[in-house]
Amino acid sequence: MRDQGAPREPYFKKSHACAVAVGSVQRMRSRHDKSDTGLNRYLREIGQIRDLHLWQIDVADAGWDRVSDVLSLDEWETADRFRTHKLRLYYRRCRSALRVLLSRYSPQNAADIQFHYGEFGKPDMADRKLHFNLSHSENLGLVAISLHPVGIDLEFVNPLRIDMGLVNILCHPVEKTSFLRLPPNERYALFYQLWTKKEAYRKALGVGLQRSLCALRLEDLSPTVSQVYDEHPANDSSFFVYNIPSVFGYAASVCLPHSGARISLFKIEPRKLMNPWSKASLFTCLILLSGLFALTSGLSSQ
Repeated sequence: MRDQGAPREPYFKKSHACAVAVGSVQRMRSRHDKSDTGLNRYLREIGQIRDLHLWQIDVADAGWDRVSDVLSLDEWETADRFRTHKLRLYYRRCRSALRVLLSRYSPQNAADIQFHYGEFGKPDMADRKLHFNLSHSENLGLVAISLHPVGIDLEFVNPLRIDMGLVNILCHPVEKTSFLRLPPNERYALFYQLWTKKEAYRKALGVGLQRSLCALRLEDLSPTVSQVYDEHPANDSSFFVYNIPSVFGYAASVCLPHSGARISLFKIEPRKLMNPWSKASLFTCLILLSGLFALTSGLSSQ
């Protein structure tokens, strides 16, 4: 079923706004000050029905390790099951960032957020009032937050020769014809666009590998928005996928059940989570200044 009315171009707004400082990791676990004007603005904006917030995470930033105590026991156990140290580390950092972000949109502390998992493993917040999805590839992560079911997929682009076996898995017959018409050096861009769009759709539905990629057909409505047509008999909803302008070298798409979304892009940095002017820091500064004053007074009296 097609969305009623002509689709609007999505509105992309970039910002370098970051999460509010909270003083210390321990204070972040126990208290969240909702008085920050920037975060109140995020809360007001996400209240609009067609708004989507995207948060960019640098998972190579070791600063995320300082907030990993917000993770639950099962998240630590899941991380330990990854094969390599890098994958374990990046999983923990992504989940730490996710919890910190969600705590800014809800009254819960980051460490207290409870996740419910769908049949195929997609996490949701317990009250299901806020929808989110997370994807990461190499050193980059993206978190999508919306009032509607949402899926996001991010892939590091490898411009090497595309395996035709993967093309057969990915492309609907109509798309495969268009793909083969392209010069070989232009195919990888279309491949990653199709891949991220269809993965974002599957993640929005929460069906994982149960939905065949080649059974999905994308119809472009504009240069940035495509409608998904699903041949699966259980499909009874309209979904739209958007190209996301991400960091050079990556492809990213996000999926929502409506067209014309207003998409805001933000970046969160762990160093901004620590407030150098918290009460504890000010107390420490006063002690140091007192010591320095005593030292200089003693030297001047000699």
